Amino acid sequence: MIAIVKAMLRRVRITQTVRCMHNLYKFGLLVVTIQAAAKGILNYGPRHRFTIAFYPDTVQCHFEMHRIMLLKRYRRAKPNERPDIRLFRATSAHSRPVIASIQSLNGECTNTSKIHIDRVHRRVFGYNLQIDPLTFVGAAFVKSDEDGTQDGSTVQLPVNCPARGAIYQRIVDNIMPDGTRQDICIPIVAGRIPFVHTRYRRLEARIGPPMEGKGEFRATNEIISNSEQAAIMLMCREMKFEFGELDAIRDNRDGRIYIIDFNLNTGGGVWPKEMRTKTEYWHYLESFADAFDHAYVEPLMEGV
Repeated sequence: MIAIVKAMLRRVRITQTVRCMHNLYKFGLLVVTIQAAAKGILNYGPRHRFTIAFYPDTVQCHFEMHRIMLLKRYRRAKPNERPDIRLFRATSAHSRPVIASIQSLNGECTNTSKIHIDRVHRRVFGYNLQIDPLTFVGAAFVKSDEDGTQDGSTVQLPVNCPARGAIYQRIVDNIMPDGTRQDICIPIVAGRIPFVHTRYRRLEARIGPPMEGKGEFRATNEIISNSEQAAIMLMCREMKFEFGELDAIRDNRDGRIYIIDFNLNTGGGVWPKEMRTKTEYWHYLESFADAFDHAYVEPLMEGV
């Protein structure tokens, strides 16, 4: 009976609205979401400029794409409506190909598993992180091969029976002078890296929520060399990845950069309280929105 009541409540629009508002409040996004909507109307008027269809998974209100749509006056296409653009996004690492339509972003990016990413990384960069848990001796990092599980942990190798559906990787030293761990988030928009933002975690946390008030908006060339940028874009082409964000880390010992994740969720973990200042957050959000608009929306609108 309880399960039936819960299922009925999920179908009620007011319940979905309350859940959305709760998520926005929890992630510190409520105020900036309202501001993004107001800025969008002020800049473009009350009418929507563009329609987007997301599939197979929709975009929840705490994902950054939601605020990009508000800023640029896009709206979700209705189920039977022909959208201006289709954006493929899936929470599963192994996804079925999508039938191409007017324009389908990431439609051929159907495998974002950690093992597949590591193999492509080795082909492009000439080095990778994966190790053999049966022969490697020492500490290693093990995590699920599936996307978005947030279940990594440190283990001692070798082991007699490796975990199924997991990848074992050597540990990267990405510790900063202040004792935090640095993550590098790399937006990809139409074959370009418009900017980079850094995130920081406490020393004991290799995964999980980033520290508040530490993230920074950075120019691409400040963090990634020209040769690394070229390799990253080649890797994106091999992965058929057109739009989203990459997660990367840099090893202090060898100076190499490692791409560890391809996110089709589009900035799902960037929150105002994570950045050093609200100004930096808005710089990030507006830069991401402008890059998307210039790359995908303006060319289609000019052709109308």
